[in-house]
Amino acid sequence: MKVAESLFCAACLAGVLLMLSGCLVTRGTSETWRIEKTDLEQSGPGALYARPCRWQNRKVALDDGTRKATGIFPGMKSESPILGSYEWCESPSETVLLNGDSEDIVVMSVYGSRPSATSSVYGGTQDGTRLYFSYPGNDVIKNNIAALGKVAVMHDAPYRRYRLFYPAVVFKGQYAFKDVDVSGNSIEMDQVRYYERLQAVKASASRLLSHDVLGTKAGKAVAAADRLLAALPDLQESALQRVEKYVDDLRAESERLEEEARRAEEARRLAIARRKAAEDGWRNEDDLRGFALRESPTVWQVVQQLRAEVKARKESIAQLRADLRLFGKDPEIDPDCLKLGSDVDALLDSLAGIFTNLENAYIAAKKFEAAPSRKDYQDTMKRALEDGIQSATMATERYKAMMQKK
Repeated sequence: MKVAESLFCAACLAGVLLMLSGCLVTRGTSETWRIEKTDLEQSGPGALYARPCRWQNRKVALDDGTRKATGIFPGMKSESPILGSYEWCESPSETVLLNGDSEDIVVMSVYGSRPSATSSVYGGTQDGTRLYFSYPGNDVIKNNIAALGKVAVMHDAPYRRYRLFYPAVVFKGQYAFKDVDVSGNSIEMDQVRYYERLQAVKASASRLLSHDVLGTKAGKAVAAADRLLAALPDLQESALQRVEKYVDDLRAESERLEEEARRAEEARRLAIARRKAAEDGWRNEDDLRGFALRESPTVWQVVQQLRAEVKARKESIAQLRADLRLFGKDPEIDPDCLKLGSDVDALLDSLAGIFTNLENAYIAAKKFEAAPSRKDYQDTMKRALEDGIQSATMATERYKAMMQKK
């Protein structure tokens, strides 16, 4: 009985207080824990494929903005009841009540998850953690964490640090990371420098793999570099130096061969130009012809004979090439057709030699005319004419030999 009386008194007291205060207002509020995720402005290993974020547990008070007033004149509008309730909405809000534990997490995307070309090359940190020199891919990172507990990847130069990946402690099922600085003379940096030297050696040797002469040797150098990479973190300095010296020698040999090929190509182009000039018209040929007819008419006769022979042979070769194609043969690889073309080139080379000697003799003669007292100019002219006569004689003999083979 006393309990019932107490409850009745309490209800009456509440009613009296409500009437005295006007109305009672209730708010739509609650509290919750949630994870706040913030992207970190950090570059480094895997930043494109494993986005670095900071996760933090936070206790938050949420206010959805709903309001309800109960009592006397609960609303301000004219239609509001004298006694009852009134509902309205305000702007929702939230307030952080407590910051909990936080952890740096990597969110690994599907893109870039496959192993990279360098995923099989790694060294080790000072405490024995497997250390990659470039990001090997999300799948490799996950597999290493599952098998080894943690794995590290070096930052790109010039930073002297590595990023350690491991299972998250606070947020189970996620992957956490932290960056670890190392000194310039650390075990990690020694391996980085060694690795970069090997990569440079491989790159230099790989550029020679398709070389006609040095390709096999370059392949051996690449294989040797791969063996040293596979032996990491063992640093075989003397072996690396030998490979570097070997590749340096290959590169020097390649440059020498390229220079020889360049000179040979230049000589070939020059020979083609000289043959064309000898056949179609040498520079200042009218002056050279008049000089030759005065000083050595025989030389000019040889010039005319060689040009006539070249013309006849080229016409015969053109007909032969057409006949070969008619029967399905390739004149570019037919040995007899190639030999005939070489014979024509030899005639033109002889003709170019005659013109060169005529040029030298003509220039010496002009110098002698300008300075008659210079006997050396006259001697030079005579020697050049003699060389021209000798070239003409040899060309004539070659011409006769070709005629006999017809």
